[in-house]
Amino acid sequence: MSCTVVVDGGGTGCRLAAVNESGKLVAQVISTPANLTLGADQVYKSITNGLASLAVSLGKPAGWHPETIWCGLAGSHQIDEKEQFLQKLSNTTTCHIINDGYAQLLGCAQGETPYACLSIGTGSVLNYLDSNGQHSMQGGWGFPAGDEGSGAWVGLRAVNRLAQWYDTKSDFSKTPPLIEGLVDIIEPTIQGILKFSTSKDPKQLAQLAPIVFETAPRDKSARDIITEGTQHFQNLIAESSSGITTCVAGGLAKSYQPYLEALLKRDISIAPTEAALHGLHLYARQAETGLK
Repeated sequence: MSCTVVVDGGGTGCRLAAVNESGKLVAQVISTPANLTLGADQVYKSITNGLASLAVSLGKPAGWHPETIWCGLAGSHQIDEKEQFLQKLSNTTTCHIINDGYAQLLGCAQGETPYACLSIGTGSVLNYLDSNGQHSMQGGWGFPAGDEGSGAWVGLRAVNRLAQWYDTKSDFSKTPPLIEGLVDIIEPTIQGILKFSTSKDPKQLAQLAPIVFETAPRDKSARDIITEGTQHFQNLIAESSSGITTCVAGGLAKSYQPYLEALLKRDISIAPTEAALHGLHLYARQAETGLK
């Protein structure tokens, strides 16, 4: 059975799959983060470990490597890290790399244009196809300078609210819901707060984002963070095309969905979990048949 091996690598984890000619996933495994901003060594380790697990799922012998893999990797614009990673793989496997958000967009659009896919996870970015099928991006400049509205961005603002509360607290019996949620994870001491407020680890900060969404119905400070993030996403979508069909993907997609729908005054669909894997399969088929 002929299969295409595809890899969806992000800052939280990496999924590898074998897809048959009809587009069905015949095997799928999970590996560690494979964002090129983490470095070529980390991505190489994640993907090679994932390929070893995929080989077991496919009943392949130990040491098996596919001749070609098609990767959608976060941080793919990090040219130096990308080239180092490709060099590491070059002895065993030919690797084609596109941006993970573009892969997700292709899987959601399924040939429809214009179309936009807003990815909101640890980071954030908008990928879209114009009416001619040309791909463009908005946002996605990386944390902390960019990735507004993302899990890391939301988490950092939550820590900021905790630090402000620590500086001005006067009544411990009236702790706001957001702060109550945060102190379950962050020790409410100078040392504990500094550990998070000075963190350069987006994944560590992103773990705080669910607390913001959970407490938003009862906490104005949490709602203000979400409102600011939602407004940013509205601006990204408006810059691409105000009437474009849009889906939302990523770990915070469902959390943001009602806020986006309320602001944009239209339905926003949730991207299928396996959209990027299917998008990579479509991309591989197009490339192999000479289509752009």
